[in-house]
Amino acid sequence: MQAVVSDAALPPIDPPVSANLNDSERAIWYVMFDAKARRAWQPQDLTMLVNLCRVHGQIEKLEVLQNSIDPMDDLSGYEKVQKLIDLSVKRFRMICVYLQIHPEATQGKSREQHGQNKAHAAAKGNGEAQQEESLIPRPNTH
Repeated sequence: MQAVVSDAALPPIDPPVSANLNDSERAIWYVMFDAKARRAWQPQDLTMLVNLCRVHGQIEKLEVLQNSIDPMDDLSGYEKVQKLIDLSVKRFRMICVYLQIHPEATQGKSREQHGQNKAHAAAKGNGEAQQEESLIPRPNTH
C-alpha cells in the first residue's frame, strides 16, 4: 500500500524530448498519463502515448479546418475532412484500448460504474455529515 501512495505522490513522467510534442500535445500527455498508475506504464506504452498525443493534435487541427469550411459552399471538402476526423478518432480509441486508459479499463463496466458513482455519492454525503465530528480540520465549503 505504501508503494501505491508514494507512486501517486510522484509527478508524471515528462514526454521524451525526442518526441517534440507541441503545447497542445504535451497537455494531453499529462491528462492521459494520469489515467492510470505510474507504475503501470511500460516503456513501449510511453511510445504509444506519444502517438496518442499526436493523433489528438491531428484531430484538433482537422476540427479547426472543418469549422472553416462551409458545407453549403464545399460539401465534398467538408465530407473529406469529416472522414479524416472519423479515422483519427478511431485511431485514438484503438490506442486508448491498447494502453488500457479507456473508461471501461479505468472505471470498470458501466454497470459497475453506476455502483461506484452511487457509493461515491453516499460516501460524500456521509463525509459531510461526519465532518462535524472529525478531528481532521477541513475547509468550510458552505
